[in-house]
Amino acid sequence: MNVEDRDVVLRRIQDLEAIKQLKAKYFWCVDKKLWIDWASVFTEDIEADFSDDFSRLAGRPIDGVIRGRHKLVSMISASLPKEITSVHQGHMPQIEFTGPDTATGVWQLQDCIDDGDRQLIGFGYYRDGYVRQNGQWLIKRFALERLLVEWRVKEKVSPPERLRALFQ
Repeated sequence: MNVEDRDVVLRRIQDLEAIKQLKAKYFWCVDKKLWIDWASVFTEDIEADFSDDFSRLAGRPIDGVIRGRHKLVSMISASLPKEITSVHQGHMPQIEFTGPDTATGVWQLQDCIDDGDRQLIGFGYYRDGYVRQNGQWLIKRFALERLLVEWRVKEKVSPPERLRALFQ
């Protein structure tokens, strides 16, 4: 392998890691409700497709495409107030570079949305499109596709006595 080839491979590895870090920031910021930081992972013209999710919840086809960073952040921050706990996990990314400054990715998803009384547990995929702008990788589009959704009603119980004793 010559020096030029090595440089290309190194750059690809750096790009791959940058995209993984970008998606990690996405998950961290949405769950911690760091909305300004969460907004920074998207292009201004982000296209977020929740059609599959909204249609499943409504029981009929719904156009759930949200266009624009401001609109997306406003909608998600309003739907996840501080009283709601969310946990999003992305696993086993499949990243494909489609150009020097573009890529696509598929991430396995598991998430939990907890309002104190009920939990939505979801399993599925994120399908992302990435673009490098001004040297920084950003999410240009994503689609959420849940394959399985479980609803759980939480039982109000106290921790077992032996666990409470640990903290006294």
